[in-house]
Amino acid sequence: MTEYETSVIIPTLGLAGRSASLDRAIASVLGQKKISALPIVVLNGSRFDQSVLRALNDRSDIKFLKIDTASPVAARLYGRKRISTPFFGFLDDDDELLPDALCTLRDYFIRHPETDVVAGNYLNDIAGVRQPGLRQETLREPDHALALMKEQWLPSGGAMFKASTTNEQFFDIPFDHLEWTCTAILLALSKNIIRVPDRIFIRNIGTVGQMTQSADYARDSIRALEWISQLNLSTHVRNLLQEKICSSLHTASDIEIKLGNSFAAWRYHFKSLVKPGGMKYLTFTRHLLIGHFVTLLQGKRKRSSG
Repeated sequence: MTEYETSVIIPTLGLAGRSASLDRAIASVLGQKKISALPIVVLNGSRFDQSVLRALNDRSDIKFLKIDTASPVAARLYGRKRISTPFFGFLDDDDELLPDALCTLRDYFIRHPETDVVAGNYLNDIAGVRQPGLRQETLREPDHALALMKEQWLPSGGAMFKASTTNEQFFDIPFDHLEWTCTAILLALSKNIIRVPDRIFIRNIGTVGQMTQSADYARDSIRALEWISQLNLSTHVRNLLQEKICSSLHTASDIEIKLGNSFAAWRYHFKSLVKPGGMKYLTFTRHLLIGHFVTLLQGKRKRSSG
């Protein structure tokens, strides 16, 4: 029986359209060099394709788990609670680890045994074009919380965690978006972290901004950032966070007015104006007024035609 050094939790909805990328993600874990790694695949929700379910259930080279809740956050937490290896990590079902990723991360733990988390760099694959992930400015910033305000340095597939010191509380996040930002700040405030320049995985984005333009993403982002603001942050980090909240409020306002939700758009806009740096969005008021009248006119036309 194989004695695994690390586990990699892969949450998936089990959709037919992502079965190929899921197989690729699993293969990238099993194909790691100089380290034995166990893929833990957590099927979440009820939208799965039956053939994907059967294929996962029949595999003997993975640990297969299933939960009813359709949430990658819940799936990661469920998988974390069932870790039995000294180290663990995560990977989205459409991403892939680079061949030396896990042994590279493990070796940092060997050289620095006091470390709880090793977070690496990555490559973005945007519609087939690969670009560098984290900026050098982010990698050089010694303050982990401050670096997080500049750039999100803890994407799903980029880190290895020591199981004995990084328990499930760091992954029990009440949001489906910006969950890794929440996890990163919790770790930054309490754990020994090494952030390294080594590229660990390929992050397949698809197309630029395909997820970040949704209303749900914008609303959840605001809630997550406000949740972070309740933590014990330095003054500098708190001020930068308020600017991020301001920007998120403006983004939400813009999305809501495009969806015809005038009340929500105005509410987010007024909140953005009173945040640090919010006055730069004052001219957006004119745009909201136009959008509001367009919404009223469309509603009037619908009532007339009805």
